[in-house]
Amino acid sequence: ADYNVSVTNQPHSEVAALAIFLDRYNQGSELSATVEGRMEVVPRERGKEIRNRIGNTITTKKPKRKD
Repeated sequence: ADYNVSVTNQPHSEVAALAIFLDRYNQGSELSATVEGRMEVVPRERGKEIRNRIGNTITTKKPKRKD
C-alpha cells in the first residue's frame, strides 16, 4: 500500500466496517432521510448549489464558473 488512510485514529477498514454495520442496522433508511437545517447543499451537474433558508424563503447561490 502506498498510503495509510485513517479517520482520526481509526484505520479505514474499521471505519468502513462501522459504515456497513450502520447501513444494515438502519436498513438503508439513512439514504432517504432529510434533515431540516439552516443551509442545504444540492448537487448539480457542475459543482453544487448552496441554499440558505431565511424565514419562509430560500435564496440560492450558484457555483462560480471556471473558464
